[in-house]
Amino acid sequence: MTLAPLIDMINHSSDENVTIDRVEDALEIRATREIQVGEELNFSYHSRPSRFWLVEYGFIPDDNVYDDLDISPEIEEIALDRKEWLTNEDYWGFHHFLLIGIDDREYTITSDGFPSFRTEVAIMSTLIFDEGELRKFLEGNYHYEGSKAVEEMQDILRKILNAKVEECRRFLSEPIRRLVIESHPHVMLATKLWTGELDIATAALINLGPPRDEHHTENTSR
Repeated sequence: MTLAPLIDMINHSSDENVTIDRVEDALEIRATREIQVGEELNFSYHSRPSRFWLVEYGFIPDDNVYDDLDISPEIEEIALDRKEWLTNEDYWGFHHFLLIGIDDREYTITSDGFPSFRTEVAIMSTLIFDEGELRKFLEGNYHYEGSKAVEEMQDILRKILNAKVEECRRFLSEPIRRLVIESHPHVMLATKLWTGELDIATAALINLGPPRDEHHTENTSR
């Protein structure tokens, strides 16, 4: 796409006003809505997280609704003993993009702070040992209300997310951030990436609510 005349001049936006389609041996630019005179043309390059954009294009879009928080190393460590089962169910592992040197991880938290279903399956496979019950979860027929396994999964996620929050805050508070090189483009991009991850982790902790003990204490004190 970057070698196509004219098209390689169109900038990215998630609120695209044109699409690019292949028509036989040519590329066609098609408007998605009425475009005003003088209005810039733009289209969405990818539906990928910010870390992909940074490696592939050297910038991070401000309006990336497809961003996520990668917690794959933590989940893979937790679920290692269940690797065979997860592999058989196609819920283990990740794809590696050798050309650009980036992992397309499988276990993530969405931009609005919710664990992907793959993340939930990986954790629940370590908590539910009844094959029938685990199959119900996999097929969306599991009874969540009052489930001890679900509460334990949420506790695991809280532990991972709290560690992520601390990791992000450590980077963002490093003394080097207050030096002159703070204005260096690479530092600014890294700061933007870490800030985005901090926002997602914080949103996820809010969505999870307080731990069981705190929730129980709150209810009994009323």
